[in-house]
Amino acid sequence: MVHKAVKENGIQTESVSSTVPRIQRKQEAGLPCTENALFTFTKSSCRALKNSYKVVYNSIKEAKNRMIELYRNIKLNLTLRKSRVLKRDKNIHERKKYFTLMVVPNSSNKVKTIRISRFFAGLAAIFILCAMVFSIYLFSYISAVITENNTLRSGMDKLYAVAHEQELIISEKLEEINTLIAEEKASSIDVNEYSEKFKEVLENYVTGRINSGLASRSASISASSIASDIEELNEILTAISEINSQKEKRIIDLTELEEKLSEYLDSLPTLWPVSGRITSGFGYRSDPITNRKAYHKGIDIAASYGISIKAAASGKVILAGYYNELGQTVIIDHGNGLASVYGHSSKLLVKKGQVVKKGDVIAKVGSSGRATGSHLHFEIRVNDVPIDPRKYLK
Repeated sequence: MVHKAVKENGIQTESVSSTVPRIQRKQEAGLPCTENALFTFTKSSCRALKNSYKVVYNSIKEAKNRMIELYRNIKLNLTLRKSRVLKRDKNIHERKKYFTLMVVPNSSNKVKTIRISRFFAGLAAIFILCAMVFSIYLFSYISAVITENNTLRSGMDKLYAVAHEQELIISEKLEEINTLIAEEKASSIDVNEYSEKFKEVLENYVTGRINSGLASRSASISASSIASDIEELNEILTAISEINSQKEKRIIDLTELEEKLSEYLDSLPTLWPVSGRITSGFGYRSDPITNRKAYHKGIDIAASYGISIKAAASGKVILAGYYNELGQTVIIDHGNGLASVYGHSSKLLVKKGQVVKKGDVIAKVGSSGRATGSHLHFEIRVNDVPIDPRKYLK
């Protein structure tokens, strides 16, 4: 068995197994043997190296055990820290789910703690917010209603004042009519009395004398009797003339009164401007365009496009043109604080300043302005305050 030489520390050496026969040969030949010492050194070195390896191995093993123990400690610490963090996060999360209210009394009583869930707190906040919004809306609505009521009240006061004034005028005219009728009856009685008296005089004076003959009459009638009869006849004629003149005057007064009453009745907007059904009434309603609650100042009357619009009463045209959301509009002043409005027309047939009579055609039905279809928007105003037109229309 041949072993290769090993080079160690720069010196080429042979393996131990090849060195042993060489030493034995040198000992037999009586030669000095240095290999023995070298062999002894090499063996001890191997032992020392082996011991070193064992020490290193033990150190490494001990280090490994320490590393394992350190790893376990680190893992345990991490687990503990993780559990603590999770517990802390859980506590924080739990705390975030609730609100805590602390009631601190002035006396020595204990502090009271009230815990409220965030869910119920959110519901309470939403409820309070909705209540506030509803309260604001309700307040604005009530304010609008109060304002409208005040406006309507002032308008009704003005309307009552105008109605009272018109009632007084009508009462005065009725008194005048009754007075004239009474006077007419009295004058008729006077005329009848004078007629009877006149007939009696004629029968006694004229007819009697004709029957008795002209000669006998001339002889029997004295001058004083003739003068008396003539004077009486003149008085009757004068009375009849006065009655006739008074009657003519009363007839003239009645004619003037009739004309005034006719003019007054013509100035009342009682005529329907078009024939049709009312599609939207007076007052608050749902706006046909915005679907929001809005105040309607008149009534909407359904009518076909191009139908003639008539004046509800006699008066003077104060507007004939485009008027805000009503489009082509006619406004007529009827006097005594009354006015009528005709909106959404397609064509205007009158001009500003023109005088129209009740029933005159003033425009054509259309859908101009802010409208969803052809119809007539009709208003009646008393001292510029809109009222329900149905109170006047017949």
